[in-house]
Amino acid sequence: MTDTFRRVPRGLIASAATLSAALLLAAPSPSGATGTEIKISDDWAQLTEDSKELAGGAEYFRFQEKAVTPGHSTRRELNIVRIDPAKGALRVESTVGASISGRESVRDQLKAGFFKDHPPLAGINGSYFLPEPPAAGVEGAKETLAFLGVSARDGVLNSISCVKARLGADGRPVHDAQGKEEPDYGNQAVVLQHGVPYIARLRASVTLSYLDKDKKDVPGGPTLTVGGINRDPGRAPCAYDKTTLNSAERTLTTLSEKWAYTTPDDIVLFHDGYGAKTPLANLDPTPAINEDDAAGVEVKVDAAGKMTTSTAVRGNQSVQKGGYVLQAIGQGATDLTKFVDDANAAGKGYTLKVTQRVEDMDLTRPVDGQTAQRPVDLDESVDIVSGIHRLMEDGEHSKEYKSCVRLYSPEGAKRDEGDYVAGDACRDSRTVLGIDKQGRTVLTTITGPRDAAPGTSDGEFMKSVAEILKSTFDVTDAINFDGGGSTTMIVQGTRQTGRTDETSDATDPVAEGERAIADSVYTGNGGIAVK
Repeated sequence: MTDTFRRVPRGLIASAATLSAALLLAAPSPSGATGTEIKISDDWAQLTEDSKELAGGAEYFRFQEKAVTPGHSTRRELNIVRIDPAKGALRVESTVGASISGRESVRDQLKAGFFKDHPPLAGINGSYFLPEPPAAGVEGAKETLAFLGVSARDGVLNSISCVKARLGADGRPVHDAQGKEEPDYGNQAVVLQHGVPYIARLRASVTLSYLDKDKKDVPGGPTLTVGGINRDPGRAPCAYDKTTLNSAERTLTTLSEKWAYTTPDDIVLFHDGYGAKTPLANLDPTPAINEDDAAGVEVKVDAAGKMTTSTAVRGNQSVQKGGYVLQAIGQGATDLTKFVDDANAAGKGYTLKVTQRVEDMDLTRPVDGQTAQRPVDLDESVDIVSGIHRLMEDGEHSKEYKSCVRLYSPEGAKRDEGDYVAGDACRDSRTVLGIDKQGRTVLTTITGPRDAAPGTSDGEFMKSVAEILKSTFDVTDAINFDGGGSTTMIVQGTRQTGRTDETSDATDPVAEGERAIADSVYTGNGGIAVK
């Protein structure tokens, strides 16, 4: 089963917005009542003056360490928002703010558009992402971003899934006869459907095919596989197939130091939610990243699906409302050019069909006597937020991830990443979404003090955060979102987390230290109470 990548009729969107607004107006307003008292351990104290009920079914808990623990520089703070659908009409959804291509702080994303009159109760940062630099020499060009892992908003994919190396019984990557790593498809993500989250390992893909003049599939027609959505061709934020899995390069730019995965053969789709001009060739100036230097081809697709190959230099094009732009390099350019030429051949009148598919890699169903992965039906009720690392599943801890950018010994000395010993301290701030035994959603952050100087990222190992959530909040399933300097929690318009980002805006002291991120997960009034 597949879902065609198209826009919902305007009237249906308007009806949905009207219904949502009615639910919001009917829902209870924040009560401000004192929250439930909870004890984590003798090392943590609940800040009861800050802990409170945000609305019927939504509670906020705030904790602080009683003393600085070895290896840390501050008394860390733990923030929890728990959402109980049995006690109130609440929803959990995501937002990208003003556009899919641009970054904003959580605070700004929660102020966007529809939120003006009905602000969310609370929100946290979400997906991992890779910054993409502004096009050199183009007036008004802005930095954009590429989502790392599968992401969707209102049933429309903003990126496809990642792959990682498949591990053998000995825990080591499996290689083929040529020494190349074999891929394991799918990455961990949160599916938010009708305002309710669940965590799953997802594989997402997009294909291109033809529709005839009657808007029916063309039997035996060609199918092209898209390598990415809304990103620079030749440069992916994560591996998406076997070729890219074995092509990791480190991209060093003024924006950040991140891994990028390269391929000389690529087809990338941009939809009308992108909100920026398409990228020019050689967007990434890093010497090791030269695959995106290729001129390639660019194809414009109008709202009716008619494809036109551009004769101009690739890039700097806007996406028409209801349409797409396709960019391709290497063999992808050759294949796409033939695909478009054949569609426009005399008398055919073929138009483009873009099909998106998302599969749950951990669930199967019988299809024609065989076993197939269960599809995730994509419609406007579905958002997907990528998390990459699963912390808990059915009450059991997942694999212990040892990666930690800021790792210190018990004596406070900086240590290298990777091989640490008992007692070492991780200073990566954490953002986590969990689901407890009662089906309640738990939004979590752990950082340095709320009012510390910008750049005070002081968190914890993933496994330790999972242990707190399991032992104190009965969380059985949890996923780790983007952390470090991205970690942010906003509660009723106020930042509750430490100013983790080292880059601050001196002209805006309120937002100082709040990193611009890709998307946010929030809770607000307007769901359907589950009784």
